[in-house]
This record gives sequence, structure tokens and C-alpha cells, in this order.
Amino acid sequence: MGSTERRERERSEMREMILTAAMRLFLEESFEKTTMRRIAEAIEYTPGALYGYFKDKNEILYALHVRGFEELVARLESALVGLTDPAERLAAIGRAYIRFAFDNPQQYDLMFLAKSTAKKIIEDAEWACGLRAYDILSTEVANLVQHRGSSTNPDVAAFACWSMVH
Repeated sequence: MGSTERRERERSEMREMILTAAMRLFLEESFEKTTMRRIAEAIEYTPGALYGYFKDKNEILYALHVRGFEELVARLESALVGLTDPAERLAAIGRAYIRFAFDNPQQYDLMFLAKSTAKKIIEDAEWACGLRAYDILSTEVANLVQHRGSSTNPDVAAFACWSMVH
């Protein structure tokens, strides 16, 4: 392994340590009470070292937000494997979504309820991680509406389904 690969691996490991410690502290002490200094203490580094990876704790929270959505998307896609009936597919992703929330209640709260996450989404005018999950839902709703020959607006129905599971 060359020095470039080693440095990249070490950087990835450090980033993971920061995210793991931050998630634990956000859940134990709350996001509001957790400081960059406290995260640094948890991994036995100086606060300055964290700033080489994240500009602030909001950026750390957003990274955890993205990670949560990546897991949610994986669960939704996995729930669809082998299913062809549109109603079964929609029901399966609904169950997968709710199961994710029950399996990860604190992470779910961080993904959907943290104000700083919404602030970051608005600042960036982008939410690719969340839209991937929503696109899976809206595609399945549209397929069911079409399959049944319904005049229901699939966009409205998808939004209603998304809202209902919250």
C-alpha cells in the first residue's frame, strides 16, 4: 500500500471515529449540548483536528443525516426485491420505512427533527439523500395508481403516504 492510499484510509478512519463519537454524544447529551470540544475529547484529539474534517457540528450532523438516509434507501430497495405486485411493493416499502424508524429511533429523530439539518438543506438548496428515498416511494405510488387505473394524483398520494408514516 502506498502512502497516498494509507493517508486516505487514515483520513476515512478518523472521519468515522468523529461520526461515531458525535452520534453517541448527540444521542446521550443532545445535539444542542454537544460541542466540537466534547466530540474531540471523546476521541482523544484536539478540537482543531476535527475542523480538518468538518467545519462545525452542524456539518457532522448533516453527515449523520446522509448516512441515515443511505441506510433507509438500502432498506427500501431491499424490501422491493422479488415483489412485482404494485400494492405489495408499496406496502413493503411502508413497512421497511416504519421498521427503520422503530429500529433507529434516535437516528430517525436526528434525520427528520433536527433544525440544523433543515437549515443545511435550505442553505445548500439540495437534498439528494432524502430525495432518493422519496423517489422510491413516489415511483411505487405512481405504479400503483397506474396499475389500478385510478385518477388519483400520484404526487399528492405520494406526499400523503410520506406524511402518514411520520
